[in-house]
Amino acid sequence: MARVVAWIQIQHVHQQRKIGRVPRAAGQRPPGEPPFLVGRRGARRGVVCTAVFIAHRCILSRMAARCPSIKRTSPGEEAPEPPWADRVAGAGTTPGYPGALAAAPHLTTTEPPASVFPLYGHLHLIAQPAESPLKSRYAVPLATVLAISSALLTGCSDTGEPVDFNAGAKGDGSAQGKPVDSDTLMPTGPKSDFRITRTLDDGTHIGRATLKGAKSGVTGSVWVWAPKEYKDPKYAKSGFPVLMALPGGLGSPKEEGGVTNYWVGGDIKLQENLTKWTEEGKSLPFIVVMPMLNPDTQYHDGSDIPGQQKMGTWLTEDVVNFTKANFRTFKSRDGWAFMGSSSGGFAGLKSVLKFPEKFKAVIASGPDIVPDSPLWAGHQAEKDANNPEKLAQGLLRKGGPDVYLAFQAGSREPAAVTSQINKFRQTFGRGPIHTSLQIIPGGRHNAWDYQKGMEAGSIKFISEHLKAPVPSGS
Repeated sequence: MARVVAWIQIQHVHQQRKIGRVPRAAGQRPPGEPPFLVGRRGARRGVVCTAVFIAHRCILSRMAARCPSIKRTSPGEEAPEPPWADRVAGAGTTPGYPGALAAAPHLTTTEPPASVFPLYGHLHLIAQPAESPLKSRYAVPLATVLAISSALLTGCSDTGEPVDFNAGAKGDGSAQGKPVDSDTLMPTGPKSDFRITRTLDDGTHIGRATLKGAKSGVTGSVWVWAPKEYKDPKYAKSGFPVLMALPGGLGSPKEEGGVTNYWVGGDIKLQENLTKWTEEGKSLPFIVVMPMLNPDTQYHDGSDIPGQQKMGTWLTEDVVNFTKANFRTFKSRDGWAFMGSSSGGFAGLKSVLKFPEKFKAVIASGPDIVPDSPLWAGHQAEKDANNPEKLAQGLLRKGGPDVYLAFQAGSREPAAVTSQINKFRQTFGRGPIHTSLQIIPGGRHNAWDYQKGMEAGSIKFISEHLKAPVPSGS
């Protein structure tokens, strides 16, 4: 009979989701300082939350020490394969190994568990073989204490609280003041109801809102992160470049309120990496927009497939208008780009080639090059109209406008991935179609490895061709 072993990844323990990190009245908690929660919720609550936090850490450490089948990796060690290793047989499709391990990327197992069951947030129960060295007298009490403390820690978090990205703006979303240049578009409104899903160390937030697409009729979640520069007074009258980040696969697991987008997660740390790359001069300070891409359990190729929900219109019109309603953006295509992995890379690539007057660049990581959703059956003409190869042919015939396509692939991905990219570049990479290819040494088909390629050159490639925010007085 399988014995049950509990694990948990408390995101603020690993400095990821920042559960319970409330800024002090005098300012943000310096990096590395213990998260003593003494902010707006009061000192009494801070003491309780800190006690629960310490209990969590102690129990997790005790479990890792007692059970050799659980190992906490150190920073820099390779993380487990994620469930969104898109279209890899079995990945993320069943509550078992290895997909469920991605919920706790700092924990790996030396042997696959029989099954993994989600309980609460990032708490899972793993049913392991009977020879597990963790005795049942430890497993049950630890699982119980971890479940209770996880619930308590949720009460210490700012998750779910409202966040206003347009501090001081009017309720209709419009911002006061004259734009710094004619290309800047102040928020057009109406404002959306954003709720915090994650808080970074620098005090910036990822907010989630529900968008009811006026043109597509699609309803789904959109997550947005604004960099710290967005609230810098010198950029208060300037637009910001927008990077629309699209997930591969079906967007990871369904949750209450819609399908998620894994670029939101603190395990992947896209936003932290963009902050770092901006400081290093590799990246522009992007507003990152992370929409739901597939509304159900089928691939829609980011397109308006006849008889299906209009995901192409949702992505290229409704989400764009939603972003313009809530943030300072640029009117021109110089401020709009995509990034995506696997099927998300395809959707971004296709969108740039289909609407080059609206979008200028894309980072397409391990992408499909042609549409391949089964939903296209019987609709060849519409399928061709969303084929990047045919769209590239049309763009070459027109002679522009120029687009910038940064392809990425891991050296450990199937050879077909790289060969398709090379074929596309050799055939269409001329004239107005500018391409690059970043091969990631040791890289696999996952979001962590693709960010290594972004750091090595892809984020700089697109940033050099997009518009930076303009400081006032320049």
